[in-house]
Amino acid sequence: MIEHLKIKSIKRIKKYIPVYNISVKDNHNYFANNILVHNCDDPNSASDSTSQIKLENVNRWFDQVFSTRLNNPKKDVRIVVQQRIHEKDMSGHIMANDDANEWVKLILPMEFEEKRRSRTVVLPSTNGQIWEDPRIKEGQLLTQDRFSIKEINRYKQDLGSYGYAGQYQQRPAPEEGGIIKKPWFCWWKDTTPPEIEFVIQSWDTALTAKDVSAYSACTTWGVFYDHNYVENVILLSMWRDRIEYPELREMTKRLYFDYRDTGKTRNPLFKGRPVDMCLIEAKASGDPLIQDLALGGIRAIPFVPNKYGDKIQRVRLITPLIEGGRVWLPAKPPSYDKLLPFADEFIESVACFPNAESRDLVDTMTQALLKLKDGQFLRHPKDERPSPPSYKEIKVY
Repeated sequence: MIEHLKIKSIKRIKKYIPVYNISVKDNHNYFANNILVHNCDDPNSASDSTSQIKLENVNRWFDQVFSTRLNNPKKDVRIVVQQRIHEKDMSGHIMANDDANEWVKLILPMEFEEKRRSRTVVLPSTNGQIWEDPRIKEGQLLTQDRFSIKEINRYKQDLGSYGYAGQYQQRPAPEEGGIIKKPWFCWWKDTTPPEIEFVIQSWDTALTAKDVSAYSACTTWGVFYDHNYVENVILLSMWRDRIEYPELREMTKRLYFDYRDTGKTRNPLFKGRPVDMCLIEAKASGDPLIQDLALGGIRAIPFVPNKYGDKIQRVRLITPLIEGGRVWLPAKPPSYDKLLPFADEFIESVACFPNAESRDLVDTMTQALLKLKDGQFLRHPKDERPSPPSYKEIKVY
């Protein structure tokens, strides 16, 4: 028979007392102080971030095994404690599927981040108010009496940006981004849009809507010249969803003729228009989609990614263009201190690469920039400048 103990209050005490993490060989279940415990501390190891199979196995264990461990589902609770190593680690999996908002998320980064301030539940000590992280200064340490800035900087150096972000900031990737840094993107802060010379649309498609690990995604980019007659690109629209093939085919046609017609907030800077080039990754449902579009009079260009290497290698090929200030995102008027919603969603996803839940948006950007780069219609600022290009000469094969 198991006795249930109900926690009525929590209070802070000044005295430090030892806390032990018990591990029982070959058995996650044990009793401690007459309480049945199932050890679920750090279910993902740091090395799991590079293995899709290991991430999926842990999440499958959570869904099919750990979920059955409650003795009384009406009263018992589950607690998961872990560092963040990937958007698809166990914590990410729980939050992505917590549609009923049943889980309390206690996220306490070592260095305070105002926009991620943790808010949990009403406690007896909070006088009817929801508890929240009391820190107010950006970067304020969680435990200043135990860790100094000097020690934190040493951890950053020893662990690297990803290791520190996961173990101390509780995020799968550094705030400023991983391989792709947020500050590298330029923000368009003007009511007058740039004069677009060429519109390229890029697609990454999934097999079916049931593929829980992948979206179908599309980004549309406009090429324009700056005041020095140097080519730049700006994100015009973004769309992604999990849909079946017939819906995907219709959405592709819809966005081909009006790239703003995503069903969400539109880019107010530009008027909708057909694209000049539709690029589709030649894999999965991409090949039949290209054929179907051709029957409907739409010429889509297949993009073969393998010749550029794997996903990370492809990203590294285009990061100099982003770091060099050639890639722009539209900011939100009138203050322009935030990006438009679709651009903000885009940058948050690509900045987590390669630890993002889904890499589809990165793939669409990468293949669009590679296509423009290969056609010499987008260059690094330090590259030698040829005579001004003509977009009528761009190769489509």
